[in-house]
Amino acid sequence: MTTKPIIHFAHANGVPSLVYRKLFDLLSENYQIIFVPLLGPDKR
Repeated sequence: MTTKPIIHFAHANGVPSLVYRKLFDLLSENYQIIFVPLLGPDKR
């Protein structure tokens, strides 16, 4: 079993990470993608 390199995706724009799902799908053949679902949401 070969281990894929890991990409840890932590966005900095307040948009949920799953918006980038198409990008993650493209990268997933060669990388293991780990992401933070949502950073710093404004509760208002």
